[in-house]
Amino acid sequence: MNELIFKAGDLTLDSGKRQVFIAGEEVKLPKLSYRFLETLIKASGNCVTTAELIEQVWDGKTVGDDTITQRASLLRKSLAGTRKDKRPFYETIRGEGYRWLSEVREVSSSDFQKPAIDQQGTKYKMSILIFTLVAIIALIGYWVSAPKLSVQNLNTSLNQMASDDSLNTSDNMFEMLLQRAANYGKEFNSDSNQIAINLYHQASLIQPDNEAVLQGLTLALLHRVSKYNGQTELLKTTDQYTQRLLQTNEQNPYNIWLRGFHFDVTGDITNAMKSYEKALVVAPDSSEVKGSLAYLYVQKGRLHEAMHLNIDTLGSLQEYQLLQIADVLMLSGLSEKARNWYTKAHQLAPNNAFAAVGLAKYYYLSAQLPEAKEVIDNLHQRNVSTADSYLMLGLISIESENYKVAYDAVSMANNLKPESLYISPWYQWLSKLQNPARIAETLTPNLSEDSWPNLWVAGAVSAIAEDNKPLAIERILKAEELGFLDYRFLETSKVFKSLFNETAFVAAINRMKLKAQAEQIKIKNYALPKIDYLMK
Repeated sequence: MNELIFKAGDLTLDSGKRQVFIAGEEVKLPKLSYRFLETLIKASGNCVTTAELIEQVWDGKTVGDDTITQRASLLRKSLAGTRKDKRPFYETIRGEGYRWLSEVREVSSSDFQKPAIDQQGTKYKMSILIFTLVAIIALIGYWVSAPKLSVQNLNTSLNQMASDDSLNTSDNMFEMLLQRAANYGKEFNSDSNQIAINLYHQASLIQPDNEAVLQGLTLALLHRVSKYNGQTELLKTTDQYTQRLLQTNEQNPYNIWLRGFHFDVTGDITNAMKSYEKALVVAPDSSEVKGSLAYLYVQKGRLHEAMHLNIDTLGSLQEYQLLQIADVLMLSGLSEKARNWYTKAHQLAPNNAFAAVGLAKYYYLSAQLPEAKEVIDNLHQRNVSTADSYLMLGLISIESENYKVAYDAVSMANNLKPESLYISPWYQWLSKLQNPARIAETLTPNLSEDSWPNLWVAGAVSAIAEDNKPLAIERILKAEELGFLDYRFLETSKVFKSLFNETAFVAAINRMKLKAQAEQIKIKNYALPKIDYLMK
C-alpha cells in the first residue's frame, strides 16, 4: 500500500517519510507540531475539534486548552517563517477547534515520484540531465570518499565541467549547481561551506545576473568569514554584492537582511541593526530577520526585546534559537534556566561548535571548569574545532592557571583567525605572561560608537596587556555605555583582576548588574515555553 502525499497549495506533506515542504524547501517540525499539521490536513477543510486533536496529537493524554493553543501558535510560526505568501494556512474556530483553509489533494507516493516529461526533445533533455546528475554526484561522492582530495581540486573539476558547451548552456546544469550549492550551504561546516562557494561560482558562470546565485554566494562568503576563519578580504566582495542586490531589488527583505549581515560581520553593529529593522518592517514574519536582530539586541543589552523576538521564532527547532534564548537568560541572571537551554542546544547539535562553546561558557562562568573543559575536549575529539572553541579552551585554562595550555590554545585560535580583533588581545596578554620581555604583535582595533560592545572589552584586554589601566577602564566604561551586560565575565576572568580595586571598574560592574536585573523583571513577563515540551 502506497503512503499518501498531501498537496495543499505550495505545501507538501509526505506521510510516509513524515516530511513537510513549502515551495520545495523542507520545514523541520518537532513531532507534536508535525502530528498537529497532519491531523488538520487529513481533515481536508473540516473543523478539527480540540477533543480530536487531543486524541490524534497527544494520544488521548490529558492536556489543557493553553497547551493546544501554544502548539497551534508554534506550528503557525514554523510555517509562516518559510512561506513567501503570508496568507494563513489554517484558522481558529472559536470554541470548536481549527480548520485547514486551502484545498487538499492526495497523491500516492508512486505517482508523485513520476513527474511528467515534455516529449519534445526528450532524448536530448534526458541525456543532459542524466549526464549532469551523474557527473556532479560522482564528483561530490569522490571528494567525500577521497581523503586527500582538496576543495581546490573539486573547484578545478567543476571548472572543466562548466567549460563543456553542452553543459554550460543547459538550464539543467544551472539548476543542479544551484540546488547542490544551497544544500551544502545548509550543512554548516567549513568544508561544505567551501563547496557551496565553489558551486555558486560555477552557477554564476552560466547565469551571472541571477539573483538567487548572488544571494547564495554572498551568504556563503559571509559565513566563511564569520564562522569558518575566512579572510576579511572577502568582505570587499560581499560589500559589492549586497549593494548590487539592493540596486536590483531594494524592497526585497532578503536583500536588505543580507546587507545587514554584511555590516554585522564587518563589526558595524549600528548599520547592521538598521538594516535588520528595515527588513523586519518589510517582512514582519521572517524568522531569519528576527533571529539576526535578536542577536544584536542581546549584544546591546536590550534583553527583553531580544527575548520577544526569539519567542516569535520558536517553531522549527534549531540550536541557534535555543542558544540565543540561553544567552538572554544568562545575561539577565536566570542562570539555572539558561543551563537547560544551553544543554538542550548542545544535545540537539553535539557537533555544532557554537552550541559547545555556549555550554562551555555557561560552565566557565559558573566556576565549573572541569565540565567546561570536557565539553570543548569532546568537541575537538570529534575533529570539530574553530577559533572560538580554542579561545574558550584558553579562557578555561587561564582560570585553571594552566597558562601553558592557555597559551597553546589561544595561539591555535590566533593562527586560525589571525585577523580577529577579539582573539589578538588574549594572545597579546598570554604572550606577555609567558615572556614579560617579549612584545607580541597585536592588531589595533578601530573602536567607534558603531563597534560591538564586546570589541571594546577586547580592547580593554589589550590595554591591560600594555599595563595601561586607565585606558582599560575607559574601554570597559564605553562597552557598558554601548550595552555590554556580561558582568559575570568581567568578574570571572583573571585578566581583569588588576582592575578589581579600581572604583570606576567596580561602579561599572554594579551598574551592569542593575541593568540586568531590570531586564530580568521584564523577561519574567514573557511566557517562555518549557524546553522539554518544545523538543517533543
